[in-house]
Amino acid sequence: MPDVIQGTDRHPLEVGRTLFDYADAVSSAVPQSCRRTGRCRECVVEVRQGLTSLSPRTPSEAYLKGGFRLACQAEIESTAEDVEFAIIRRRMRILESTETPATRLDPVVTADDMAVRYNGQPIDLRRANVLGLAIDIGTTTVVFRIIDLLTGGVVAGGALENPQRFGGSDVMSRISYEKDFPGAMRLAVRRALNHELRDIYRAMGIDRHEVYEAIIVANSTMRDLYFGLDIAPIGEFPYKSSTEVAMLAGRTDSTWLRRRGHEVGLLMNPHGRVVGAPVIASHVGGDTAADLIAVDFAGGTGIRMLIDIGTNTEVVVTDGTRFLAASCPAGPAFEGGLLRFGMPGADGAIESVRIEGDGFAVGTIGDVDPVGICGSGLVDVLAELRRRAG
Repeated sequence: MPDVIQGTDRHPLEVGRTLFDYADAVSSAVPQSCRRTGRCRECVVEVRQGLTSLSPRTPSEAYLKGGFRLACQAEIESTAEDVEFAIIRRRMRILESTETPATRLDPVVTADDMAVRYNGQPIDLRRANVLGLAIDIGTTTVVFRIIDLLTGGVVAGGALENPQRFGGSDVMSRISYEKDFPGAMRLAVRRALNHELRDIYRAMGIDRHEVYEAIIVANSTMRDLYFGLDIAPIGEFPYKSSTEVAMLAGRTDSTWLRRRGHEVGLLMNPHGRVVGAPVIASHVGGDTAADLIAVDFAGGTGIRMLIDIGTNTEVVVTDGTRFLAASCPAGPAFEGGLLRFGMPGADGAIESVRIEGDGFAVGTIGDVDPVGICGSGLVDVLAELRRRAG
């Protein structure tokens, strides 16, 4: 009898049940905020096998292609073969820094006994906390930290898989997808991020109104997509953000983006500021600018190279005088490209490998049974084979 497969769990196929019903059966957390009516479009899953056994796409799913469906809309229509699906939004494993909080602070958000101020201007009465958000929107992974703006300390944080995967695995695919279905990916990432923030706020006892500033770093496409800008120019020669085009034409003096919280729908004080870090040029965006600041790249001497390996990878080189930057897609090599069991760095991913005797000793993220292998596991495999070869 064919089954529905989700992760390592299997349940018999039953005509009329939705994929959401099966996720419920194994207590999988599928995001949704519309009571499963298809309106919020948050419950995107990837059907990896048995797509023809499901009901046709509903109008709510018109923006999805390939094996992507809404879990609340996809019903079992046939029991001819196994149906396997995966939830898109997984919590990711992110390596943490051991650095201490910054000791030299010069925040634009300050507070006194009477008010919270932005650039000296009052924006709210004084509350218990004065917090900010640091957000990195990657093509594959979104990472955020909640920062105490008065001390520089990290209060909490999280990471999630970028739910825009239904639009393609690389930025050029997503630029094309945005042209056909404008707004769908922006809505997906905003809702996914807010979903995670809501959970963190609730667990930490944080009032969203206590979050007064957010800084977003991302490659040019991800940044502009989040802020609701037209990303078509980034996909066409000369491959520049509309903000870079405006700056080069003299209409603006920088590529910084600044909005209020309510303008981008971010779960924070609606009058707080959301800032998009400036792009460097073309596909080399604000995430690379943040890298350069984080390692004080300009303060070094001699020949140096900075490499940010991600779905969209950037390289910056300098001889101490001139700086050159370039970008290229590299994510598939570290997210399971061309590997049957390749996967991002989520629970169940093999992240460490060591040859012991005639076999392998492996470690997985979350210390659970292996589901696939992620980039760090692949690097370990290569290192171990090289070591064994002498």
